[in-house]
Order: sequence, then C-alpha cells, then structure tokens
Amino acid sequence: MQLRQFIPRGPSSPLLEEWREDIYIAFVFLTRLPLPARQNIDQASFTRALRFSPLAGAFVGAAAGSFYWLGLSFNLSSFLSALIGVAVALLLTGGLHEDGLSDTMDGFSGGWDRDHRLQIMSDSHIGAHGALALLLTLLIRAGCIAQLSSAVAVMSALIAAGALSRVMMYGAMGLLSPARQEGLGFSAGRPAPEQQWICLGLGFFIALLALPFDTALAATLAAILGGGCMGLMAKRKIGGHTGDILGAVQVIAELSALVYLASALTD
Repeated sequence: MQLRQFIPRGPSSPLLEEWREDIYIAFVFLTRLPLPARQNIDQASFTRALRFSPLAGAFVGAAAGSFYWLGLSFNLSSFLSALIGVAVALLLTGGLHEDGLSDTMDGFSGGWDRDHRLQIMSDSHIGAHGALALLLTLLIRAGCIAQLSSAVAVMSALIAAGALSRVMMYGAMGLLSPARQEGLGFSAGRPAPEQQWICLGLGFFIALLALPFDTALAATLAAILGGGCMGLMAKRKIGGHTGDILGAVQVIAELSALVYLASALTD
C-alpha cells in the first residue's frame, strides 16, 4: 500500500513530496494516532524522516495543553488538570519514551558491567528504580504544568518542550554510536549532520513561535543540558545509545526545559 494514498493532494514537487512522507512517517512512529503504517520502509528513509520529530513533539504538547485548558474550564484544580494533560500526552505517545526511561534506570542502577546493564534493559519487566524514575518524572511534569497555571503559558511551554526534547533525541542518534548491533537504536541508523541541523532548526523555530526569543533560547539550552547529561551517562555506562536511551534522553530533556519554563513563565 502506498503512503501517498493517505497524504492530502496539493501542489507537489519532489522536495515537498519527500517532506510529506517524512512527516507522516515521523507521526506514525512517534505517536499512536490511527494512521496506516507504511510498509517496507528502508533505514535511510526512516532515519531521515525523524528530523521532523519536533513536529510530533509539538503536536503532543499542544494536545496536552488543550486538555489542561479543558480541565480548568470545568473548574478542576490546576494540578488535576495538569495530570489530565500528562495522561493525554502518554496516550498519544503510548508511553514510548517513558518506557525507555524506566528500562534505562533499571539497567544503569542494577547492572555491574556493560553487558549486564544491556541485559537488564532488554527485560520487559520494570524494577523498583525504573518505577521510581517514572513516578518522579510524571510528578515533576505535572507540577511544572500546575505551577505555570495559565493555560496560555502551559500551552506555550508544552509545545516548546515537546519540540526541543525530540531534537535532543535525534541529536543523540547522531552523536552516539549504537550500543549493540540489534534493536531499535541500531535499526534507527545515524542521521547525517545536515539532517541534525534541520531538526535543530525546526525545533528552535517551533520554540520561537511559542516563546519570546530569550526564553526559547534558554529553554533550548536547558533541554541540551538535560539530554546531554543523559547521553554522557549512556556513553559511560554502555558505550552508546539504544532505543531505551533515546527515550530517556527525550524525557529528561523535556523535563529540563519544563522546569526552566515553570520558573521563567511564572508571574
């Protein structure tokens, strides 16, 4: 089945058609929207398509912000509305990145060497450290949203953080080598430098649409700091990235940006 059957028709060119396909693939992989999956996609196309992952992150953030506003409109507290927004984001992504974070924390805390850490990370069962990491990150995310309080500020913060954190995930794919010769991290491939710059430019542009320039720049630096720390830890612990590491990088980068924005945008 051809992907173009599911993409709206309009003025077309080879470049525009490539962008449409890449955006579609990025949304198919990074969200749980009911989109028919493209069959037999090659590694190069998949790796290239993920340069548009900031669009998927911004979409998830906008949806979470919308449900936060909806909760407030029904006179729910800001914290309860924040929890609803977080739940919507998790439903839209299927907890893809959070699953990676929990596996990463279990592996890093329980393994005594590289191979043992990778073995733990490949186990589908969640351990105590993974569960604690999930709980803490979800509470921090909800707390940041509740502190922002204003629906406009929440929407801006979630869109920017969602986009910027996917940039860090894509950056980790390019800067770190796969830790093993199998699995999602290996099959995702290594993006070319120009693709990484496109992803960074897109993520920063989205942040600029949502935030003032200085705030967007500081949020970008916060995401780089958080995602970079996770990437460095992965390099030291297992020698590179896996699919779980990419998910952990996204979650920590998003939290870092949100914590900064909760401070910067609070009246």
